Amino acid sequence: MPNAPDQIAKRGGRKLSVAFMLVAMLIVMVILYAEYAFRLIQKDMDQIVNEQSRHIQLLHRMEDLIRQRATLMYELIQVKDAFEQDEKLQKYYAAASEFLNARETLLRMSMTPFEVEQLAAQNAISIQVHLLQEKAIKLALAGQHEAAIHLMAEVAIPEHEKSLSVIGKMIRNNRDEVLHVQNISLARSQQQQRVLVVIGLVGVMLTILIGWAYRRNLRRLIHEIYAAQEEIATTTQALAYQKIALDEHNIVSITGPDGLITAVNAKFCEISQYSAEELIGQDHRLLNSRYHPREFFIELWQVIASGKIWRGIIRNRRKDGSYYWVKTTIVPFLDALGRTYQYVSIRTDITDLIEMEQKLRVEHDLTNVAIDAQPGIFFMLSQAMQFLRVNDNFSRVTGFSVEEIFQKLPAELIADAVLEQFSDSMLTCFVQGKAELESILCTKSGAQIPFIFQFVSVKLSGKRYVIGTGLDISQRKKSERALYAAKEEAEHANQAKSQFLASMSHELRTPMNAVLGFAQLLEADEALGSENQDNVQEILRAGQHLLNLITEVLNLEKIESGNLDLSIAPVSLCDVVDECLVLVQGQAQRNRVRIEKTDCANTVLRADRLRLKQVLLNLLSNAIKYNQPDGYVKLHFTHEQDLMTRILVSDSGLGIPQQRIHEVFQPFNRLGVEGSNIEGTGIGLTISRQLVELMGGTMGVESTFGVGSTFWFELPQERRQGLRPPGTRPPNVLHIDNSAANLKLVSSLLGLRPHVRLQTAPTTHLGIALANENHFDLILLDIDLQGMDGFESLRLLHENEATRAIPVIAIHGASQPYDGHHEPIAGFSGYLNKPLSAQTFFQAVDVYLTEPDVAGLLHDGTTADPEMRKPTND
Repeated sequence: MPNAPDQIAKRGGRKLSVAFMLVAMLIVMVILYAEYAFRLIQKDMDQIVNEQSRHIQLLHRMEDLIRQRATLMYELIQVKDAFEQDEKLQKYYAAASEFLNARETLLRMSMTPFEVEQLAAQNAISIQVHLLQEKAIKLALAGQHEAAIHLMAEVAIPEHEKSLSVIGKMIRNNRDEVLHVQNISLARSQQQQRVLVVIGLVGVMLTILIGWAYRRNLRRLIHEIYAAQEEIATTTQALAYQKIALDEHNIVSITGPDGLITAVNAKFCEISQYSAEELIGQDHRLLNSRYHPREFFIELWQVIASGKIWRGIIRNRRKDGSYYWVKTTIVPFLDALGRTYQYVSIRTDITDLIEMEQKLRVEHDLTNVAIDAQPGIFFMLSQAMQFLRVNDNFSRVTGFSVEEIFQKLPAELIADAVLEQFSDSMLTCFVQGKAELESILCTKSGAQIPFIFQFVSVKLSGKRYVIGTGLDISQRKKSERALYAAKEEAEHANQAKSQFLASMSHELRTPMNAVLGFAQLLEADEALGSENQDNVQEILRAGQHLLNLITEVLNLEKIESGNLDLSIAPVSLCDVVDECLVLVQGQAQRNRVRIEKTDCANTVLRADRLRLKQVLLNLLSNAIKYNQPDGYVKLHFTHEQDLMTRILVSDSGLGIPQQRIHEVFQPFNRLGVEGSNIEGTGIGLTISRQLVELMGGTMGVESTFGVGSTFWFELPQERRQGLRPPGTRPPNVLHIDNSAANLKLVSSLLGLRPHVRLQTAPTTHLGIALANENHFDLILLDIDLQGMDGFESLRLLHENEATRAIPVIAIHGASQPYDGHHEPIAGFSGYLNKPLSAQTFFQAVDVYLTEPDVAGLLHDGTTADPEMRKPTND
């Protein structure tokens, strides 16, 4: 409509003549209106005076409240009783709250720019005073009353006086304003009559000007109307887009004043599963989940019915009966008379957030239960070494309540004798991230309990904390003391026995030297008859037998006391066998026994040459002595897949009854041949077996009564030179076991593998930490560990990328390689049963301590089947 403004202007011109006819009436009305306006002005003046008076009252009240807060603060920081402090503190905050209410009331009233500026200045000073007073409160509550008083006197009170000065200035300004308004009101009343006359004249001229300005400005007004319409259209479109965005994200509903739903958006229908037709005309009780009490909704309606906005979280129920949570804002819309004509509700679905909070709450409760259920003590320290959390065991062990513990420093619970080590351990924990310490914990009763602590340093939200656990080792210490006492007693007894045997050896060898010496002289005397020569031979045989018995008893004593020195080195098996056969050849001929030998294939063993020869001679001698005339002795060899060589000595003797096989290696037990003419002491096999085991091997026997026996022993082969390439890192082994005896045994066994490096860990946590920091080729893990069993330890090792590929061999005391609670394999690379067998032990570990390309290479040049090199159970 391009010509619409012109047409409106023409219609306005025609109406202008009618407007002039109304001028007379307008003048009268203007005069009446002027009178009425002056009355309104007077009323406004009175209202201004009343409002300024109200300002003054509020400012006086604020001034009183500031003084009251200062008085309460000064009393609070001087009071030391906790209950009286709490009472003063409540009064202080009540006065502060009333001060803020008075200030808010003042802000809602009309104020001059000067008042606003002064009130802002007073607020800045008031905030500073409040902060200083809060700081003084904290100091007072912390018991630092002198510091609090000094802060009040030196800083807070001067600022407090500034605040009072500003309020006083505002009060004086308001009083001046009241006087000023009253003067203006009086002056205006006097001028009222004059103004009425002027208004009449102005009215006439105004009528003329109105007609002239009307036509001139009408066109501009119309153009402004069109511009406003375009702006309204643009705004309407923007509001439409905002509504679309609101509907996409939020759940929106509109309710009438009667509470019935009049409109819902698509999001409301989607989450509630009701259609718009099902919802409109209903109230929100259709979605009531019965979770909230009736008082909850009564309070909601009281808020919105008063014209205020309500905000909160509500759980609603869908059509299918499931529940969802919404964060809700309900806004009442008021008409010109202040009556509510509708309520608009905007909700946001927070179901996932609520469920996550509930899950976290459950996890937090479970964590607390797990911490309190720990067998030892648990605590958490801040970087300032203050207790942040302890479990129930901590309070039970120390005798202090949780509140008492929180008021103490960790050093106050540690014995003075180990306090320095404790401080060093804490420093190590902060620097290296973890530490372990054996210390002494002091209880409330004054008792001192030995504990082993493990500390871990963690960083949360930029702050450093220490998490510590402790186990009572009182019983272990008691056992260690008892073990040490028993060990000392055994060592004293063993030393006494050794001294006795050494003394007896000397005492017995001296007369035996004379007996054998003079017997040999008699043997050389040709004057003796044949009968006397036979008697001399009996003396020589008995004396030699007695001398051998003395020697073997001393050897047995050395072995049992650990004083026997072995020189483990590469030994050619063929050379030792040939030497032994030469020595026993005469005995075999006398007993009419033939000796058969297979090829030993240039086998090289790791053994003590002298002791290997001693063992082999003993077996060959026994096989000849206990054989039958025209019998045989077979000496043959086998090579095991685990780089062990078995030496077997078979005979065609009478054999050993099956029920007496277990007595073979008992000292001084000759299995019923003690009265025969066969010489022997009954301890040769005992010594031989112990010598073989000391050299890292095993010994056994197989026998069939009436057919013969086979005695065998195994020793490790010497690996060829260059088995590991030059410069290759030696194999690394980690042994995790909390038994000192087991750690020492494994260390002794691996001492027979000088190229192997062994590290030990008495606790699981230390072992896992070592595995993370070092590269190991093999881990030996005791399943029956305290605190954390071997299966849990294996799980942690497999979860860590750095330790996942390390083979782990389980060591345990069960008769089976697992118990009823675990799968047979359970992720371990192999199993070893206690007591450890040296043969089985080396069979298991050597598989993982050899280079892959030569692991199956034997000394005879053959290659073992890799599938056969699996560790086995003893």
